[in-house]
Amino acid sequence: MEEYDLTLSASDQEEADIRTIHLLRGAIITAYSQVEFLLADLYFRARNLQEYNHLPNKLPYKLETKLKRLKSIADLPGPIEQFRQELHAAVDGILQFEKIRHFMAHGMLIDRKEETGKHQISFRGYVEINGEPVMEILNGDLRDLNNSLNIIETYTMKFVLLAHKIIEHCKLPQVG
Repeated sequence: MEEYDLTLSASDQEEADIRTIHLLRGAIITAYSQVEFLLADLYFRARNLQEYNHLPNKLPYKLETKLKRLKSIADLPGPIEQFRQELHAAVDGILQFEKIRHFMAHGMLIDRKEETGKHQISFRGYVEINGEPVMEILNGDLRDLNNSLNIIETYTMKFVLLAHKIIEHCKLPQVG
């Protein structure tokens, strides 16, 4: 079997910058994945309690619908209702990161280096607007990507702590 060298011809600094871009992208996806998992985990754990066992077995695919479903649990009488305000605020906050999550998970990364040596990063991705595919572009640089990660990580930690507080306080049983 013939081997192919797929490495880029780059200086050590350029290669380090490219790796940094990929690591930041991966860290953003990882942080967001934790939040998405905990959304589902809270929902399915809650379904194991008598107060919530009438809820559908499946969570919808679309994130917005998933979020509405989780918020509806906090609106029902039961042990989770005491966390209604916190849960509503946390769930509403998730949507503020949806665009960057979409670009990080599905976008095509284009990295350009200016004459100054500064990296300009573009993510291109398709979104659906009125049933039609539209290409959107998210532009920035390493600093912007790092700032996005810092904001998302801070939010993620708050959401993880809230989810565990609800699980512990309401004694939500493990699923499976």
